[in-house]
Amino acid sequence: MVDEPASGRDLPTTFQRTAAGLSAGIAASVLIGWAFNVDAMTSLVPGSIAMNPATTVAVLALAAGIAFRSRRRAPLVGLLAAVAIVIGTLKFIQFLHGPYTGIDEILFADQLDRVAGVAPNRMAPNTAFALAGLGWGLLGSNSRRVQWIV
Repeated sequence: MVDEPASGRDLPTTFQRTAAGLSAGIAASVLIGWAFNVDAMTSLVPGSIAMNPATTVAVLALAAGIAFRSRRRAPLVGLLAAVAIVIGTLKFIQFLHGPYTGIDEILFADQLDRVAGVAPNRMAPNTAFALAGLGWGLLGSNSRRVQWIV
């Protein structure tokens, strides 16, 4: 749990919130790119593989969770962490030959397969694992038991 510093100039907190803000800004711009069909906005580097919309939602949830980490907002942080955990875990289970979840095809499904000759835009297994792990990390960082680690 992160307590607000008295001076408001705690460097680690400022760094966390800045990184969260940058991540949220990138994720929001990618979602806007998908929503308005602007290919240049759907990837971090124009011309590279687009970020999957489900990945973007999870990154946005994680960024918001980091920005809102405090005792007063623990339930909100838990909910935001759960978004990333669910998205990452469902997709990773699918990679382990589990049932088809389609979690990475819910948003903008009609646009994910639109480029002829290119594999459909799907979340990678390492991304799914990382999102779930980061979600659990965010959830745990709001716990008193692991506060000494953070």
